[in-house]
Amino acid sequence: MDDPYDDFVGRYMFAFWRLIAQGVTAAGPSQAASVRTAASGDDGSVPRDSDVRVIRLAAPSPRPSDPVGETKRVYHHRWPVRMRKVRLWCPSHQEHRVIWRGPYIKGPPTHRS
Repeated sequence: MDDPYDDFVGRYMFAFWRLIAQGVTAAGPSQAASVRTAASGDDGSVPRDSDVRVIRLAAPSPRPSDPVGETKRVYHHRWPVRMRKVRLWCPSHQEHRVIWRGPYIKGPPTHRS
C-alpha cells in the first residue's frame, strides 16, 4: 500500500482506539496463551506473551436508561448510506423497474439547541 505521508501506524491506531471505544468490543489475552499457561501447570516454564490481545465483538451492554426487556433498536448516531440500485414493482406496467436510491444520511434527526 502506498503511504505518501508515512502515517499508516498512526491512522491504524486511531481506527483501533475508535473501535475499542464503541463499547461493542472486549479485549483480553489470547486463548492460545492462556491454554499454554494452563497446560504447563502455571509453573512458568512457558512464557506468556503479554503483547498478544484478542478483540472480540460482543453485543453492546444495555444502557442504564433502557427499560428492562425492551428489544427495540434505538440508534444514537447518524451514518451515510451509499447509492444503490433497487428493483421497484410498478403495478401499472406489471414489471419491476430499476431505480437508484441514495445517497442519504440515515439515523435519528439531530437535535440543535
